[in-house]
Order: sequence, then C-alpha cells, then structure tokens
Amino acid sequence: GDILRWDLSDLIGVAKELKIISEKTAAQATLSREARNLIHPGKMLRDRAECHRGTAFAAAAAIDHVVRDLEQAAAKGE
Repeated sequence: GDILRWDLSDLIGVAKELKIISEKTAAQATLSREARNLIHPGKMLRDRAECHRGTAFAAAAAIDHVVRDLEQAAAKGE
C-alpha cells in the first residue's frame, strides 16, 4: 500500500520483517501503541482505559528499544 498511509503497526511490522528492529523491540513498540491510544479521550472512555505512569513508561521503553536497535545497526554499517 501507500507508505504515506501506514500507521504505527505497519511501520513496526515492516521494521521487524526487515530486521531493523528486534522481536523484543517490536513487542515493546506494540505495547506502546496501546499507551499512545490512551491520549485519545474517546478511546479512553470507550475502553475504560487509563493513562498513568506505567503506560508512559511503556511508551518510553519502546522508544529506548528502537533507538538502541538503530544505534546497533548503524554501528554495523547497516
């Protein structure tokens, strides 16, 4: 499909398939998608979900994993 229409799950899947990110990073990034969805008030109300420190840490962990994977790839010249 049109890459400009990809959402975060598409990007995670392609990055994992191309081995740009590890399986562990893909799993953490997928968890962060749920945390990201919590910023939408309608979604919070529909799912009775709450955004709190733990969900913020999940999102921060995903970013940390992605950065680490990209740094390792860059060090290898990939």
